[in-house]
Amino acid sequence: MIDGELEKLKSWRFVPIDRGKKGPNVRDWQLKPYELKDVPQDKNIGVILGPTSGGILAVDFDGPWAWDYWLENIEIPFENIDTVMWTSNRPGRCQMAFTVHPNFWAFMPVKFAINGPKDDDGKTQGIEFRWGNDSAGFQSVLPPSLHPDTGSEYEWVRKPSEVSVMEAPIHLLEWIYYYKLEKETFVPEVVQYEPKTVTGEEANKIAEKLKMYYPTLDYDSWIRVTWGFCNTVGYNDGMTIMKYYYPEQKHGEYKKLMSQRHSGNVCTIGTIIKMIKDKGGTIKEPSIKSLSYNFNRN
Repeated sequence: MIDGELEKLKSWRFVPIDRGKKGPNVRDWQLKPYELKDVPQDKNIGVILGPTSGGILAVDFDGPWAWDYWLENIEIPFENIDTVMWTSNRPGRCQMAFTVHPNFWAFMPVKFAINGPKDDDGKTQGIEFRWGNDSAGFQSVLPPSLHPDTGSEYEWVRKPSEVSVMEAPIHLLEWIYYYKLEKETFVPEVVQYEPKTVTGEEANKIAEKLKMYYPTLDYDSWIRVTWGFCNTVGYNDGMTIMKYYYPEQKHGEYKKLMSQRHSGNVCTIGTIIKMIKDKGGTIKEPSIKSLSYNFNRN
């Protein structure tokens, strides 16, 4: 059943999604916007973000860490935010909708996320800014769609009948623009490094041992281990090792990590060996030689 609240959002355009799913399964769906009346009643429903819906930006808060990040970095008090909001009813989860003036559309990044620590359920907390365009469409699932994990329906926090969609504060748009500009122009230091301390074969053996004692890595450990391998055997081999033993949870998260300034970039293979020893493991210390092993897995 389509929520009558959506009738208040005259400029929004939608995409039907299979019930209990979060993403469309139709190719180029962003080029095929639906009016509300045309969305089947038995489907989940998502708003197509960006210019298609008149310039809608969705800010997705995933967990308590995201709310703290907003206050500490974007510094807009929540009492100054009065806009349409909805939630999946998971702790700390909420999305806010803003309208972006057409003068700013050309400067909007299609989408980016800032990840934080994992919550008690093992889910990564973070804050995500969703926009989109004809080439890279993005959407946000709306009430009363069925959430795939909770089995319950999304609900309104601030209904369209109660409040208008707020125009995005200029401070927020400036923050988004400069944040993305800094990340896109920063050249990761690690890609300039040459493999210099152990062979790829030795690094692979260390990774196998690490996996024995650490089947999964918490967020901070994942950062340190990734930098440790990349600083030791080079960017490409380091990424190959990490993606094999600790596959990405979200597409592109390793590339994003390596584009960021972080204290983890000082880590080396010694960091990883210490982690193994801290668990009572024993490992042969690697020799110092140039990279000669071509890391390939079938």
